[in-house]
Amino acid sequence: MEKIKLIKLLTDRRVDSRRKIKEMILEGDVTLRGEVLREPARLIAPEEMEQIRFRGRRLPLPPPTVYLLLNKPRGYLTTLKDPHGRPTIMDLLPKEVKKLKVFPVGRLDLQSDGLVLLTNDGDAADWILRGGWEKVYFVKVSGFPEEKSLEYLRKGVKLESGVVTQPCKIRPLRSAKTNAWFEVVLREGKKNQIREMFDRVHHSVLKLQRVSIGPLLLKGIPPGGIRIVDPEAFQKFLAKERAEKGES
Repeated sequence: MEKIKLIKLLTDRRVDSRRKIKEMILEGDVTLRGEVLREPARLIAPEEMEQIRFRGRRLPLPPPTVYLLLNKPRGYLTTLKDPHGRPTIMDLLPKEVKKLKVFPVGRLDLQSDGLVLLTNDGDAADWILRGGWEKVYFVKVSGFPEEKSLEYLRKGVKLESGVVTQPCKIRPLRSAKTNAWFEVVLREGKKNQIREMFDRVHHSVLKLQRVSIGPLLLKGIPPGGIRIVDPEAFQKFLAKERAEKGES
């Protein structure tokens, strides 16, 4: 077993979210044999792991890591809990999966459907959310946007939040009598991003489906259905991707 960064060790042990763990390390909440560790990137040797103390307590045992693909139907919120009692994706998961404290990596809005990745691996989730993998969507819009409008969207637009979207890929798929389908490829995922983008060129989104996240595909998963991804294969592939980008 190789050395591991302190922040990854604590994230893997599900101490808290990666962001909060970093804050707590900097605040001096983590010690090794009485020494306060304030460097999130500090390498921890295998023989030191069980001597790490978080707020004076031993680290919890690492739970089994889960990567789960869900085909979210329309009408479900991509959240763990809704204060208004509306259906969420958690209602679609077996009890044994819920016990592993999985959470969604990114979101799909209430009226969108398609692929959602759920995991309890905070480190992998953080990397994917930071744009590690492209996300592909099939989008049905009203009318027929002109090429100049599509090029405007590809370059990036300013959303209502004030954020300017990153450049993206858009290509036509097919057309019907009154609408058109497009493939949209993003590396980011701002709230209602694709819907706002097409609203900017006066072609509202009628249907939106996410069909892939990096190498993870929606194909073969029925609406409301799930597929378990082999954790060892997932982690090896992710490690290779990160290494190729010069990340650890």
